[in-house]
Amino acid sequence: MGEKMTCPGRTAQGRRPDQNKDEWSTDRWGRDGTIWVWGPVPRTCSYCACVHPEDVDALIAAGWTVQRSDKGYKCYMYPPGHIAAQAEYLMNAQAGVDPIVAMKNFPKEPTPPVKLYDWHFSKEDWERL
Repeated sequence: MGEKMTCPGRTAQGRRPDQNKDEWSTDRWGRDGTIWVWGPVPRTCSYCACVHPEDVDALIAAGWTVQRSDKGYKCYMYPPGHIAAQAEYLMNAQAGVDPIVAMKNFPKEPTPPVKLYDWHFSKEDWERL
């Protein structure tokens, strides 16, 4: 069992929070069909699946990149090499390269994806991402 807490996402989504129903755990990846091959597994919120803010710093130091979504409260993280591979894939697709061939150099990605929600971060830390 991980560190007990109440996910701020419960109130951010208009729900009445149940105190200490949530926890930071390391079991999001490594089970049925999930993929994690990048060293230590980050802690995630058992309610919203956001990665623990302290673990985000470790992932960034290891070369992961943060990409904001079109939702102001949510970001995704991608492993080293993903952004460059994505750009290469798009260039190849525009050049007419077979999509299966174009995906050959694409790095493995975590499944499910690495998500970040602003409610687990201070305003300053969220803006820094």
